[in-house]
Amino acid sequence: EMSALLYSGLVPYLIQKGARGVIGTEVDTPALFAAEFAKRFFQRFLTEQIGLGQLMLELRREFVEKHNNISGLFYSLYSNGAVCVVRE
Repeated sequence: EMSALLYSGLVPYLIQKGARGVIGTEVDTPALFAAEFAKRFFQRFLTEQIGLGQLMLELRREFVEKHNNISGLFYSLYSNGAVCVVRE
């Protein structure tokens, strides 16, 4: 099971192995919410040229403002917020 306590070792390990960043939760997160957050995240991240930081901000706001759900605040970004997918 993933735990916030693993981030001190897991995040540096993944970065060392070539990951551009890591997104993780700070607390246990309901699976249904995590699935919906991930679905919306990847739909936008892979199709729009938007930085990770901006996307995380927009998704968090969407869940709070439209769904009255603060669970998006459980997620932390361990990366440069400007990282995005660029299609050539």
